[in-house]
Amino acid sequence: MKLEQIVYLSHATSSLDSLELTSILQTARQANQQRKITGMLLYRDRRFLQVLEGPPEDLRDLLTRLAKDGRHGELQVLLQETIQSRVLGQWSMGFCDLDGAQAKSVQGYSSFLTEGFGSVECVRYPHQALHLLHSFRNAPPEVRARVGSATPVVSTAGSAREPQLQGSR
Repeated sequence: MKLEQIVYLSHATSSLDSLELTSILQTARQANQQRKITGMLLYRDRRFLQVLEGPPEDLRDLLTRLAKDGRHGELQVLLQETIQSRVLGQWSMGFCDLDGAQAKSVQGYSSFLTEGFGSVECVRYPHQALHLLHSFRNAPPEVRARVGSATPVVSTAGSAREPQLQGSR
């Protein structure tokens, strides 16, 4: 079976509380299992950074649905490539909220976490974003415990500023 890997960046058009994120994750996990899509989703400051793996046609359909979803804005594909095998095969949708002190403890931590996923670094160097997403396999136990859990832990101390996407294509 031919596989592709896509890394995309988007922002939430409104603040999402833990119940909304949980609902999104449960729906996505069920749909991804049916379509044989795997991935990892990071959330910070109303920004989503996600890697998805699966059959190319299913990934295209999913991206089309995400682009039409009113909860997402400024969806931008950072990387799209053919892969030989899955890296995140065990997760129909791994998830971690990076608002908080734990972010710096992740191998592959980069300044785009402090600057936000919309930073120029993230857009110019999408393989760094991919490296960060993949590094969650080797994250400290307290981070791994949150990855893939049914209930995301969401910071209530969100930023009041509207995220700005820089370096758009």
